[in-house]
Amino acid sequence: MDDSSLKFLRLSTRKNDIITIMPSFDRKIKEYSAVVGSDVDSVMVKAQPNEGDAFVQIQKSSADGWVTVAEGTTDVAIKCDAADGTSSNTVIHVFRPSPSDATLKSIQFPGLIQHSLIPDFHRLETKYVLTVPPNLQSLAISALTTNSAAKMEFIGFADRGSGKVILSLGETVVGFEVVSADGKVKQTYTVIIRKDKGVSRLEPVGDVKIDDICSVCNNVVSLPRRKGPVNTCGHVFCLQCLTLFAKSTEALPSAIQCPLCLDKESTFSDDTDETKEKSLLQLKSTCPFASFGCTVALTEIHKIPTHIVECSFAPPLPALGDLPICGSCQTVAFLPHTQPCVYTCAECQKIVPEIHRTIHTQHFCVLRRDTLPAGGDPAFETSAWESQLVDRKSCPATPDACVSAAETLLEEYLVSVAEARRSCAQSLGRSFVSPKTASLEKMATLYATAISLNAEAKKLKGVALDESLHFRLGLLEEELAICKELFPDEVKNEKSAKANDNEAANNSFMSDEVDGLLMGLGVAKNASDATKIKAMEEEYHRLAAAGLSDQAAEVQGLHQWKVQQVNGASGKSFANTAADGTVSKNDKLSCSAEKFEHAVKINTSSSEAYYSLGRLELMSRKFESAQIHLELAASIKPTFSGGWPTFLWAVSLLMQSSPKPELISHAVKILSTTITNFQILLWLDFKSAASSKTPLKPGRLAEEFQRPSHAIFALAHLALSKGHLLLGEPAKAGAAILDGLSTIPKAMAITPKRSMAYKRLALAICELRGQWLLLCCRAKSEMVFEEANKATITSTLQMMTSFFGDADASILSPLESIGQLIVFSFPGDIRAMALLGERQLAQVDGNPMFLRDLDKLNQSIECFEAAVAMTAGGNNEVLSKVQKQKWYLRTQTELDGLQAIANKLKEVKSGAAQPKAGAKKSTAAAGAPAKKEAPKPAPKPAKAAPPAVKSTEKKTAPNAPKSQAKDMATKKGSNPKLADKQPSSTKGSKSSLADKQNTAPEKESVPKKLSVEIFDAVLGLARAYSRKIGFIEEKNNKDPSIAPTLQCSIENYKQAITIKPSEHDPYIELGALLERKDSIQKAIDIYSSFPFPSLDKSVLSQDDLYLFTELGRCLMKEKRQVFAMFSRLIRQ
Repeated sequence: MDDSSLKFLRLSTRKNDIITIMPSFDRKIKEYSAVVGSDVDSVMVKAQPNEGDAFVQIQKSSADGWVTVAEGTTDVAIKCDAADGTSSNTVIHVFRPSPSDATLKSIQFPGLIQHSLIPDFHRLETKYVLTVPPNLQSLAISALTTNSAAKMEFIGFADRGSGKVILSLGETVVGFEVVSADGKVKQTYTVIIRKDKGVSRLEPVGDVKIDDICSVCNNVVSLPRRKGPVNTCGHVFCLQCLTLFAKSTEALPSAIQCPLCLDKESTFSDDTDETKEKSLLQLKSTCPFASFGCTVALTEIHKIPTHIVECSFAPPLPALGDLPICGSCQTVAFLPHTQPCVYTCAECQKIVPEIHRTIHTQHFCVLRRDTLPAGGDPAFETSAWESQLVDRKSCPATPDACVSAAETLLEEYLVSVAEARRSCAQSLGRSFVSPKTASLEKMATLYATAISLNAEAKKLKGVALDESLHFRLGLLEEELAICKELFPDEVKNEKSAKANDNEAANNSFMSDEVDGLLMGLGVAKNASDATKIKAMEEEYHRLAAAGLSDQAAEVQGLHQWKVQQVNGASGKSFANTAADGTVSKNDKLSCSAEKFEHAVKINTSSSEAYYSLGRLELMSRKFESAQIHLELAASIKPTFSGGWPTFLWAVSLLMQSSPKPELISHAVKILSTTITNFQILLWLDFKSAASSKTPLKPGRLAEEFQRPSHAIFALAHLALSKGHLLLGEPAKAGAAILDGLSTIPKAMAITPKRSMAYKRLALAICELRGQWLLLCCRAKSEMVFEEANKATITSTLQMMTSFFGDADASILSPLESIGQLIVFSFPGDIRAMALLGERQLAQVDGNPMFLRDLDKLNQSIECFEAAVAMTAGGNNEVLSKVQKQKWYLRTQTELDGLQAIANKLKEVKSGAAQPKAGAKKSTAAAGAPAKKEAPKPAPKPAKAAPPAVKSTEKKTAPNAPKSQAKDMATKKGSNPKLADKQPSSTKGSKSSLADKQNTAPEKESVPKKLSVEIFDAVLGLARAYSRKIGFIEEKNNKDPSIAPTLQCSIENYKQAITIKPSEHDPYIELGALLERKDSIQKAIDIYSSFPFPSLDKSVLSQDDLYLFTELGRCLMKEKRQVFAMFSRLIRQ
């Protein structure tokens, strides 16, 4: 009765030809476009309402239903009136070309199944990029002119008659020249055809140089770009890696700024670096299926994808496209096992996969473990979130019927997952197609209702509780969380969401006012909404208590506007804000863990529940508890499908700070085998897609560990690298890192950029690079690209900081951890030290866990001071302060523990165990008498060259500062950490922070010799001291340390202005600070000292306008204050 939407919509010509509308019809879409031929003067519009009692009216139509179409664009409006009086309008923009039209109606690629055209075709867009599979050798392209009388000529085609294009190594450029029917207009359309990267790393064989390796993925560079005219940076990028982090918002930017340098002059053009591309032809590799019998000799890397499609040694895929699971041992097996792959444990009598024999016998066997937790029908309360899901009115009346209804919805969801995956891959992450989460939500309602019915039956009839119902509900909640992370909701229509001009102008003004207020309060721009609103509330109460009613009312109005904006953006009420500053909501993963725990309480022998609980804990990085639950799952059911519990157990074990030495080799073997299978799966998926066969069928997103988009994929590579490092195998450790780095950018390219999964993948690149940094430190003397990686990793952290922008709490903590690792490894790096200070300050501003945390703020101050002091050469004293920070001491302890484990494993491996009592030490093997002195705490690291690079050049990367190279010039085998500078006692670490809370900062914190290099450190130090003023005032607004702290902040702001006079931020922040803490006249002096550009010669930037506005506001405010002062004098 109230539905005014359309059920059917179609356009046709007088010849009964159907006219295609874009996008395809959907009852929710209200705007379409269509193109007709130049000879079409009218169209027939047929529309049918969704409800029978609604009325449809086609405006501007004749009595017989035809709508006249003139040259140009004609808007056809369809109005639908519902029975209750509501109505909706649908508009079709019909374009009819004129004789002077020289546009294309469409560009098609017949025979090409998997491709991505960027941007989407439109007749007015003349430049496109087409990404095709790397094995494609030729391609057919066809095009149609909008005006059928126009002429078209092919450019760059091998066969103009058939439209066939022979594809070159990297890029092939073709075009269509269109001449209008009257011959007056000529226009050219260009299509750049680019071959996609491979799906996995191919280890090169040949003379590999530093500039052959991508600075992001550490793989052989693919489709290298030509550097800009003034680009002097030493970074090299694959085109895909470069565009992933590009600052340009254009679909096809002509110049891309280097994402690592963040320098406007360091740019890359849109042209291919042909010289570099030809040099890469010398690099060769072997077939990924060599282990399956492929005997093809070394092949050029760019020819490998073509060979893979034709390779007859590739293992077959299962008929349904699922993972190849052996029917006997239930592990991933690409080829049938020719010998018994299982054995029966002599103690527990369970069937165990042969590959897990050793770990089961020594560790997993239930008879060797402690008794399982006692269970048996426990009583637990139903949570509020679960009670809200129960719906007995619409769900069946029995648990079995609810389960049957839910199972019918599962297949519908899995099909939608496959469609969403395909759409994202073809559109390179630009698709809005999402899986049908409504099916999951209905299933969750059915299982919650079944649980309620089961609990009621237990009370009335004594029926046992069914743990499978709790387990399945937990799976659904987990799947919903991962699905929302990978496929975010579609952005609302911009036109419907756009406010009117007056409202937009008002919002812009209010936003500037709020930013100015928060800046004056010392709150950072990237602080969380909770922090900002709390600071505004505190300022309001302070002003009201001081009797400043006018200013308090102004702050109150800004506070109310900010709350409305937050509520509108999040869809939640800020009144429900929790004490920690986070908006209260149902955490799907927490709900899932709760149901798994309930299932375990009901049935302590549920391997599925233990496995799922361990999987969630591993994703949350609770490695110790994850290991326990995964061990239980593997003990109860050794032949778990896919062997996933044992695989995840290996990840959780190796990621711990102190893994058990006797289990490390087993875990490494399990991970190495599984990750090798992952790489094979990726190539098989590529082969099937390139061969026009059905690719691997997606299952539940929660268990797609073989996909790089899964959170555990990168974690597994980190764990394997750490395991090899503990075993003294740095080459294999590096290979594990490179395997992960080379795969993630490809996954990012087909992941929606607005999704949380995209940010997590970007962060994984930074984490893997951090592990590579640790590897460089541990195997220092032989790592050729040590300096290149140090500079690149520091730049990567800076890139991530810029990339994430206003990051949430889940991103801030990992970024700080990576910054800590860099500083720990390279303490002399000024930029790394300043970046760590920024990350710590961002934690104080944006992470509710560190809200008003003075210890964290003091850590930030110490890092900034260290960065500033290092420029003047006095870095020993300030570095000792950084050494006393908790994270440094913890990292030192963990690395010492790992080194002790590595030493122990090395002794066991070499057989250098301690001799029995009374036995003499043998000196024959050593050729020298044994020394009686105590052994050194850390032996020399094993020699190892970079796993993917063979080169004799040991040169510093072009982008590495000389100071960094000097820090690295230490003796062979030495550790570049600060162990030799670490104080003998850790006492006083806490007291030093506590003592610093209420003491004035040292005056000489900025060296006399200033340089642009320390600008970020000086500005960060000023900001940190500004925040500290607020911290001190909260405890005691009459504290004597406030004045010197304020003076130090002001001095640092002035130093930042001296270093970069044209930078806006120091002026804006210092002016706001002076207005709040000193005098408005001094704020005016700061604002007016900015070197504003000439109005008649330059275009003012947004920051210029903001400074103008602040200057004018302060002048008006001072005028009011002077007027009020004279008024009081007159009244007196």
